[in-house]
Amino acid sequence: FANQNQRRAFILGGNSQLSWRINPHFTWNIGANYTRGRILVGDSTTPLDHIPPVQFSSDVNYHVGKIAIWGQFYYQGKKDIRDYLLNGEDNEQYAPATGMPAWMVVHLKCRVALVKGFVVQGGIENIFDTQYRVFASGINGAGRNFQISLRKSF
Repeated sequence: FANQNQRRAFILGGNSQLSWRINPHFTWNIGANYTRGRILVGDSTTPLDHIPPVQFSSDVNYHVGKIAIWGQFYYQGKKDIRDYLLNGEDNEQYAPATGMPAWMVVHLKCRVALVKGFVVQGGIENIFDTQYRVFASGINGAGRNFQISLRKSF
């Protein structure tokens, strides 16, 4: 006996990344990912599991002297329940009846270099307190949260 993959399938998609240095102080990075996969069953197809919905990310960074400020944006598109391989590995039992809804989160962070190798960093994650779940996860993402840290380099 052996665990064997005996089905035929196709996967297609694309990924794009762009980084733009607007000026010496500002940079902008964006990325997008799209994947589609289907299992071939005779003359028809069924969804291939573990195919994430469309994803997009962007961040804007400002840096001058000892100060850096950046904002981050993450988006994940909706995945319809008809695009799940039922009883597959996508955790459809955690999805609402129509599938996993789209979501977006926004973060804002700042870092300041102090004297003698000390750096203080802080931020607000999920500013709009969006309830979301990363694709195929059974765990919700964190709500709005605040962070602050003090680091020392030797």
